[in-house]
Amino acid sequence: MIIKNNKLLLSALICSFFCGQASAIESKLWQQFKYAKSVNKEAALPDFSYAGYQYSEAPIPDTSSWTVFDVTKYGAIPNDKKYDDVAIQSAINAAQKAGGGIVLFPAGRFMVSPNETVGENIFITTSNIVIKGQGSGDTGTEIFMDKMKVDNGRYIFEVKALANKRKTVTTVITDALRETFKIEVKSTKKLSVGQRIVLKTDSVEMAKDYFAPLVLDKKWTRIHEKGFRLQEIHTIDKIEGNTVYLREPLHISLKVNKDPIKVQPHTMINHVGFEDILFKGNWNNYPEDFEHHKNKTHDYAWNAIRIDNLENGWIRNVQFKDWNQGVFI
Repeated sequence: MIIKNNKLLLSALICSFFCGQASAIESKLWQQFKYAKSVNKEAALPDFSYAGYQYSEAPIPDTSSWTVFDVTKYGAIPNDKKYDDVAIQSAINAAQKAGGGIVLFPAGRFMVSPNETVGENIFITTSNIVIKGQGSGDTGTEIFMDKMKVDNGRYIFEVKALANKRKTVTTVITDALRETFKIEVKSTKKLSVGQRIVLKTDSVEMAKDYFAPLVLDKKWTRIHEKGFRLQEIHTIDKIEGNTVYLREPLHISLKVNKDPIKVQPHTMINHVGFEDILFKGNWNNYPEDFEHHKNKTHDYAWNAIRIDNLENGWIRNVQFKDWNQGVFI
C-alpha cells in the first residue's frame, strides 16, 4: 500500500511539474496574434472569432412558443416500415407557408428514401424552420434513410435559399489587406448597412500573388487557366462615401488587377435548426468495407444533411450513424 501511495505521489508531482510548464507556454503564433490585434496590425492567424450563431454573441433562440407542425398530422407513421418522405415534406411546406415553425417528429423510426432517384430529396427553403425529434437515444426519434442516392453534393435533407441569383452591383477599386475591415468600391448606390455581400473574383494574377514566392506547378491546370477563385461572404457594418466597413475581417488580401473583384448581394435564410434526432444511414448493410474514393457509392451513397446559404442555424443533440457523409455546410 505504501508503494502505491508513493507512486501516486510521484505521478502527482510529475503531472504538477509538466502541466504547470505546459500551461505557462504560449505559441509564438498566438503571441503574435494577440499583439497584432492590440496594435491594429495584420495577424498571421485568421480571426474566426466572428463565427457561430449571431457571431457567438447571443444564444440559440428559445423556440418553445413556435407553432408545431407534427409530421403524423400529415401522414407520417412511426415504426410502420413505410416511407415518410411525402408527409415530412408536406409538414415542412406547411410550416414554411405559415412563416416558420417546429416540424415535430414523435419518438420512433421514420423511413425516408423509397427509391434511388437523385433529386427526390427533402427541402427546406425558407427561414425559421426547426426539424425536431424526441431525442437521439434509443427511445427517441430516428430518421432512417433506406435506399442510397448516389451523387456528389446531394443529401436527403437539403437546406438552401432559392432566390440567390447574384448580380454584380459594384467592384473593389483599391487593395485591401487581409484581417482588415474595410474596402473601397466604385459605387455604394446599391449597397446598404446590414446587407450580405459576396466578394468574388477568378484571377490568375491573384493566384500568383497569393502563393508567392512559391511558383505554381504547371500540373495545377485549373489555377493556371481560371486563377484564384475568391468567394468571401461579408456583412456591411457601415458605409462612408465609397468606403464600405465590414462586420467580419477579410481573410484574403485583395489586390486590384485586370480581373475585377466583384461585389454581389447575397441572399441567405435564417434560423433553421435540427434537434434531438438520430439520423441513420444504411451503409452498414452495404456488402463492402468502406474505402475512401473507391467509387461514387463509397463516397456519396448515403448523405444526411446539406446546408447552403444559411446564417444563424444550428444542429444540436443530434447523432449520425452509418452515413458516407453526415453534414455538409
